[in-house]
Amino acid sequence: MELFATIPFSQGHVIREGSYRLLLAAAFSMAFSIALGQVCLFLAILLFGASMIMVRGRFHLTPLAWGALAFLAVVVLSLAIQGDLPRGWRRISRPLWFLIIPMVAALVRTGESRVAIFKAMALGSGVMAAYILAWNPIAAWRGVRAGEIWAPDFKNALIHLGSMTVGQLLMLGLMASIGVIWTNKGHWRLFWWSLLAVQVAGFILNYKRGSWICGCMAVGSLLLIQRAWRSLVVLLLIIVSVLAVPSVRFRLSQMRNEFDFNSVGRMTMWTKVAPGLIRDHPWGSGYGQLKNETMRLYAPEVEADRSHLHSNFPQVLVETGWLGLGVYFAWMALAVGIATRRVRESWNSGPGGRIPALVLLLMLCSLLLHGVVEYNFGDTELQILLAMILGILSVPAGIREADEPATAGSRS
Repeated sequence: MELFATIPFSQGHVIREGSYRLLLAAAFSMAFSIALGQVCLFLAILLFGASMIMVRGRFHLTPLAWGALAFLAVVVLSLAIQGDLPRGWRRISRPLWFLIIPMVAALVRTGESRVAIFKAMALGSGVMAAYILAWNPIAAWRGVRAGEIWAPDFKNALIHLGSMTVGQLLMLGLMASIGVIWTNKGHWRLFWWSLLAVQVAGFILNYKRGSWICGCMAVGSLLLIQRAWRSLVVLLLIIVSVLAVPSVRFRLSQMRNEFDFNSVGRMTMWTKVAPGLIRDHPWGSGYGQLKNETMRLYAPEVEADRSHLHSNFPQVLVETGWLGLGVYFAWMALAVGIATRRVRESWNSGPGGRIPALVLLLMLCSLLLHGVVEYNFGDTELQILLAMILGILSVPAGIREADEPATAGSRS
């Protein structure tokens, strides 16, 4: 059963158009301003709700929307069991953003509107990449000079300024830009190629290893599937050139510390903290309630500023129990299955259909792969973009603009 808003688009068209434009604004803003992005998305929800009321629209929920509701139910259950429900409502506000899946599915239903979302994401990540290139070197130099950044030299200060969340936002933006380039045959191709170059430079300067690896794997997979051999050679040359930079090699060499059982990195949290917590709280310790003090009860050597387990699977397991992990795993596996089916459905429809489907699949897989070594399911920006991806995937790839009555997204 698929989710469609049964709203006659001939009615309330202006309101629906406004909701769609605000959704694009949210996708654009999310990479560099979570506050602006949330405001735009909240206003989009209000307008969309108003259009539903005006024309008495209704929804039929898809499996992906049901998965979001099931996970939210487990979140509430975990807090209720631990008696944290009154204090946990603030934490619940983050996964509530997954409720936009039906709205996105109703607004983004054509090939052009999907590419418009990619353009918004690419432009937003371009803004963030430009900011990193312009500001991070200055901030690192000033920080070391003034002693405000805990780092012995400029190189380490620059690494210190990198953000895991920003790295993943840039990773998604890179894939969005490639999707735009391959579906855009107009006069703006030079602009999009230039934007991609800025994104790549900012992506490298952000110094986040997980994003580097997942991003290269996703882009490389896309190039292999498309048999874009020249582009694949260019990607390999970029990787070799970047690996020649001493600070990059130094950053990659630090990975072994994260998986050292004798360090205070990820292995300590995965093998000491997580097993102890799930043993004592099989129904979960409460969504969003894990604190550093609790972690240090099981492993006193854990760093004082850590309040998560650096991985989606143990984090979801610890906070929502075995039931929550089962629901989360089934939901994400279903999403990958649907994304794969969308690729098969669009395979013979030309670049305009196949490329967006491939990009969506690889965006989803890159987030899930990165989630193995980082708790990205807890980042609001990434949750919202994941919800947008799941919403777009809820619509079969076979829908064409001609099949739709003048939707709000058809002129984007």
